[in-house]
Amino acid sequence: MRRRSYQFAAGIVLALSLILLSLPAPTAARLKGALTHSFAPLFGMQHGLQKLSGTAVDHALPRAALLRELDALARTNQLLRIQVDQLRGAGVENIRLRAQLNLKQRPNSPLKLARVIGRDPANWWRAITIDLGSNDGLQPDQPVWVAAGLVGRVYQVGPNQSQVSLVGDPACRVSVKVRETGENGILTAGPFTTFDPKIVHLHHLSADTESAPEHTVVTSGLGEIFPPDIPVGTIVEVDRNLSTLQTTARVKLAVDASKLFEVWVMVATDKRAMNTP
Repeated sequence: MRRRSYQFAAGIVLALSLILLSLPAPTAARLKGALTHSFAPLFGMQHGLQKLSGTAVDHALPRAALLRELDALARTNQLLRIQVDQLRGAGVENIRLRAQLNLKQRPNSPLKLARVIGRDPANWWRAITIDLGSNDGLQPDQPVWVAAGLVGRVYQVGPNQSQVSLVGDPACRVSVKVRETGENGILTAGPFTTFDPKIVHLHHLSADTESAPEHTVVTSGLGEIFPPDIPVGTIVEVDRNLSTLQTTARVKLAVDASKLFEVWVMVATDKRAMNTP
């Protein structure tokens, strides 16, 4: 049975061959082109599979090599993140320094920019250490401030660094005035300054003072340390005591000492120059 099937198939192939051979040349050419066009997709698919398999073989890597590449990429990613954080930090510092540079130097009152390099661990909010000293022209009692307002005064001076007594420290009393009313007073540490270093007391206001919360406190220029009109803080509460001749106010300082990174020191020694507005 199987032999007869083979003979039948061979006869069909032979008959088709004879027919093709007996066809005219133009007809045979058209038939050949049609058959070739029909099988072209199969040939293209075969070529694509061969190319894909060759590429896969060429690019195949051992698992260990892939793990090494992944580890290298992870390290590179960490390095890039560190660099981005550094650039972001530099950008923040640049913005902060630009803000400080808005504090223009007054005529005949040279300022020097100093970096905060330490704080007194026993009295964290009342003193800072800066990286300028006598070699840079610093002397005791020179005023220190930033664009936001008064910081304090130079207290102790070494060759290359100095200690600054901050506003609110008992060693840093400041003669001030209320800008809205023109009243003068003395700014000192209050009973609760230890717990909240940003709150100090304004003493020696008159009993019938017109000063009120939200009024601005600035340096008065009296004395020989601080020039006038440097912002110091804002009144938050006025304690009116009818049994006394004076009124005390609580003042919130304009400068947050916990966020100081750079400060300006007025190095002028001419008192008249220091009091030039």
